[in-house]
Amino acid sequence: MLKPDNYLEIACPQPVELLQIETLKAANSQRIVAITVEKIRQSLDLEYIFQTTTQEIRQLFSSDRVILYRFNPDWSGKVVSESLAQGWLPLIQQQANQPQLVENISECSLKNLSIPPIVDTYLQDTQGGRFSQNETYRVCDDVYSAGFSKCYLKILEQCQ
Repeated sequence: MLKPDNYLEIACPQPVELLQIETLKAANSQRIVAITVEKIRQSLDLEYIFQTTTQEIRQLFSSDRVILYRFNPDWSGKVVSESLAQGWLPLIQQQANQPQLVENISECSLKNLSIPPIVDTYLQDTQGGRFSQNETYRVCDDVYSAGFSKCYLKILEQCQ
């Protein structure tokens, strides 16, 4: 039969173990950031810096795809670097193969990946939306529950 004192001894280690796991995760994240910063410091090549950044961020968040998107003053822009998991279609290659993608980049957040063109000027209409409020990245586990426009969801579906 368990005595109340024994029960407390059995129940207490679980929160300690959870704290240890969270501490290990935080330490791993800090290690990845430190490695990324060190790699970036070793180069002045912007493409290398972008590629290193996208690769390390994808590893940090265990995501399928990470892109760096360069905005123009009017909130149009293009993908300048990406890192993807095996089996994913590269957006940078699609930009290179489809000149209309870059020409019509202001049409929809990641823009016109299909024909006929899809019009969504959200970033231009909102003057950058969340990005103009110093939010520099977005992590999204489920695009369907993230509040994206139908146009943007259509673009994401075409990417994979």
